[in-house]
Amino acid sequence: MQNLTPYFSDEDYVSLTLHLQELLDQLEQLPHPQVRETVFDVLGSIDMMHREALVRMLILAQQQAPELLSSLEQDMVIRSVLALYELLPSPETAEPAAPARNVTFIPLEQIGVSPALKMPVWLPAGHIDDLPPGTLKAQRFEDVDVVLYNEGGQVFALRNACLDSILPLSAGRADGYILNCPWHGCQYDVRTGEILNGSHLKLETFPVKVAASGKMSIGFNIPQFQLEQSQSDD
Repeated sequence: MQNLTPYFSDEDYVSLTLHLQELLDQLEQLPHPQVRETVFDVLGSIDMMHREALVRMLILAQQQAPELLSSLEQDMVIRSVLALYELLPSPETAEPAAPARNVTFIPLEQIGVSPALKMPVWLPAGHIDDLPPGTLKAQRFEDVDVVLYNEGGQVFALRNACLDSILPLSAGRADGYILNCPWHGCQYDVRTGEILNGSHLKLETFPVKVAASGKMSIGFNIPQFQLEQSQSDD
């Protein structure tokens, strides 16, 4: 095999992933649904090709050079890609996690998003003027029910169902950063989705972007390291 050197620094790699997200945002705004769906289908197929290649490389490393696995995990770029594909070994085992089939990045069943949202994507969520401070609003994205909440101009989005039920939280009320369930009396921190009973269980939360124009968009299947990088840039 030829001698290889990295193409990018870690910083360049992070910039590349953010640029990719911007391109995906633009694709989502294409006016022709059939074209948009075809493009995402192509990207999803490429994603699956990469997943299979990564799995086979990890299997070879596990069988022939198991000591190499820990070194791979120390590289930021490699670690971020393996995390996206859920191929990092768990603390209990040195074996790479078996990949779920027919999924891309974070598994769809984990976020409940329909196949039309298999790639990281931002969907329009209306205008902030339609969500006055202190109000809750139920909204459905594909097959995901979300409750939006405006706290002092900062918009939060959580799955619109109390934990272990289908009862909507949008029928409740919010005080500051605390969302109160009208059905069971549960309380949630809208910033983290965590239920405030000491169990550390959490509702699923979704990132929200508010443009200078006031238009809102909500993110699905956004890799965590991209969220952290975006937040650090704000």
